[in-house]
Amino acid sequence: YYNGIEGASEYSFYVIIARSEPSIDGINNNARTSNNVSLTVRGVGTIEVAISKDGTTNTIVCQNGERLPTFADPGRYFIRITDEMGTTITKSFTITVRMNTAAIILIVIAAVIVVVLVVFIFISRTRVKVR
Repeated sequence: YYNGIEGASEYSFYVIIARSEPSIDGINNNARTSNNVSLTVRGVGTIEVAISKDGTTNTIVCQNGERLPTFADPGRYFIRITDEMGTTITKSFTITVRMNTAAIILIVIAAVIVVVLVVFIFISRTRVKVR
């Protein structure tokens, strides 16, 4: 007695097995930096990446191991990736304003000039005698 399906049946299907959650490599979560940020996304299949900055969100589609465009503009960024399995992770970071070397040198020179003027005025006032 056979209780089952008789005859030939051919079915094919696609199975996705996620061994780990998706990830964003290149910077730690909630990090602050003054350098450009280059990120790589990893996940199963096609990965949807939502990039938010200053209330504006842009969405791009990437593949596993793909590098995102470099982030260089100062501001707070929020990155959310969702892989083909529907698993979502988020990461945020801040790029701060970077002062160049010339600006720092000018500020130091200005501070030194102010200190020299204050000392000069103080010494000049102590030497001047009123009759």
